[in-house]
Amino acid sequence: MTTARVATAPAGRPAAVALTTVERRLALFANGITGEHHEIRTYGDEEAGADAIQLPESFAAFDDVTANLGAYRCMTLHQLGYREFGTYRFRIAEARARCRELAVRDPGEPSPRLSDYDQFYAHFGVPEAAARIFEIVEGHRIDCAMLARYPGIAAHYRRLCAWELDRRLASPEDPFAQLVDGLVRWTLGESPDSRLIDDLATIASAVRGTGADVYTSAAVTTLIIECLERHGFLSTEVIRVLDGLDAPLTERPAFQGPPPNEWLQREDRLADWRDMVTDLDELIEGDDEQDGVIVDRALIDRRDLLARRADMERSALAAVIDPEDIRGRRSVWYPEWDMHANAYRPRWCRVLEERLAPMPDSTNDAEALLHRIAAQRKAVRDCFLKLPLEALERVRHVNDGEDLNWDDLIRYAVDRHRGDVPDERVYERRDRAARDIATVFLVDLSASTDDAIVTPDPEPEPQVLPPATGTYPHLRDPYDDDGYVWAAKPAAELEPVRRIIDVLRESLWLMAAGLNDLHDAFAIYGFSGYGRHEVEFAIAKDFREPWDGRAARALLGMKPRRSTRMGPAIRHARRKLDSTHAALKILVLLSDGFPQDCDYGPDRGKHDYGVADTGKALNEAHSAGIQTFCVTVDRSGHDYLKAMCPDDRYLVIEDIEGLPAALADVYQMLSLR
Repeated sequence: MTTARVATAPAGRPAAVALTTVERRLALFANGITGEHHEIRTYGDEEAGADAIQLPESFAAFDDVTANLGAYRCMTLHQLGYREFGTYRFRIAEARARCRELAVRDPGEPSPRLSDYDQFYAHFGVPEAAARIFEIVEGHRIDCAMLARYPGIAAHYRRLCAWELDRRLASPEDPFAQLVDGLVRWTLGESPDSRLIDDLATIASAVRGTGADVYTSAAVTTLIIECLERHGFLSTEVIRVLDGLDAPLTERPAFQGPPPNEWLQREDRLADWRDMVTDLDELIEGDDEQDGVIVDRALIDRRDLLARRADMERSALAAVIDPEDIRGRRSVWYPEWDMHANAYRPRWCRVLEERLAPMPDSTNDAEALLHRIAAQRKAVRDCFLKLPLEALERVRHVNDGEDLNWDDLIRYAVDRHRGDVPDERVYERRDRAARDIATVFLVDLSASTDDAIVTPDPEPEPQVLPPATGTYPHLRDPYDDDGYVWAAKPAAELEPVRRIIDVLRESLWLMAAGLNDLHDAFAIYGFSGYGRHEVEFAIAKDFREPWDGRAARALLGMKPRRSTRMGPAIRHARRKLDSTHAALKILVLLSDGFPQDCDYGPDRGKHDYGVADTGKALNEAHSAGIQTFCVTVDRSGHDYLKAMCPDDRYLVIEDIEGLPAALADVYQMLSLR
């Protein structure tokens, strides 16, 4: 479905109302209307759930605060109306049964898992045009039903309609756009200015009736499409027109907010499918209980097919609507940068946040780790000892200091020129203050981190010595082992295989101990997953948690998992850093290879799409004031890291055993910037 834009007036006007000031009030208002909790989100928020009420960040269209508050209530009621007045109860089978003109059209063979709306639009030669018209017609039906149910909102609604008409002073040049704009103007109370628009308005007036429902809107849309087809207004060229129109002239009224959400319609339909599976189960069980009656195999196949379809639909809905999955992991949605379209894909990747459970009975593992890192602890500790325990904080607007502040100095000169008494606090100085640093270590937990660093020596071939009798053993006889002398190393002396993940954990343990001594805030996160709907974000230690036994055992619980979708993990880590409000924020990405995932770009065999999205995410963080740095143990890392970040913001470790000392050096460099 298309997305309407909400136009707002400048928030600086005296009567402006900010959404943050009325958010709780509107949530209570929505709860009182429906009896359910509704999340209030800013319009266009990429992290908003499918069932959230989305409103403009501020509204100042009118010179009266009460009128702007009323506008917010009107917008909220309209979005609630889609739930209250049956928009999501739309079923394509019922629509075809109730509208003869629709039933005679050939929809092709759309997937049954498409929303019923998409199946409805597939009946028309230009589905995009059908969707645009249906959204306008259904939005008007909701407004009419809203006014009938809540007449007290009428004054606010009329005021919004007049405001919307003022926004549409220009007339589009494209003939199809003129017709759609004329239809929208009619819904706002303006008289049609042409015979054809009058015909369209006459057809659409059916949704104003007291008995009108969502199927009335579907029938009206069908008749309007037929009318436009007769007059030659619908062709494949309309698709180009719809994509190219930039003005809001062919869209629904802006105050209606986003159009009906197809995911909520699919959620409502899923309940029907579950009921159908239950009914089929009862029929099959009834046949089983009758002696001598063979259960209809076709009935079982139908039940199984519908059950599988319902399970797949439930998973798809959970990935979009549910804030938590079946394992209780909280989800957050992020956009992704599409290098081919040179634009973001909104709400594209789902990050599932989970807390790593401390490793049970990990005392021996911890002791072994401490033993392995003992040789490097001194080098890391010496590096941290070079860091100052205090930082210099710049204090501006003072009477005496080391430097002049040019902003204050200019203000002083302007005031003096005007004859005003100038403010003489034009200096700035640097005062010693406590270190205020927050650091995230973001660790790649892809399956490749399970690779061995040093492959153990192969067992030597057995040495065969001539026996005392002067004969040789039968080399083809597996039971003839006289004379064999095995030079294999005893099992007790074999060293365990060291993996990349082992060195990563050891390095992070050393960093955690050093930062804990400095009292610098830090967090340790891991990421992996498979596919854009399953980006796993594992928390070993969060900012507000101490570095203690629990956090240390959670770090030991970091294990190799699946793929490496870096972009959403970086964006989520940035969100964590932003919540600290530290003066200096640092993000260190640790990986063993390039970003990759099963659907990270159109061609799985190429990595340029993932590299571009990761580079974009790093640049977003850097633009937000975060010091970013990438460290990889992949010796070919130069090939892709130079495309992801500047040369002074990445490091390729040739000898992985040197990672702990290298990390300490990186932190020293970043924290002193």
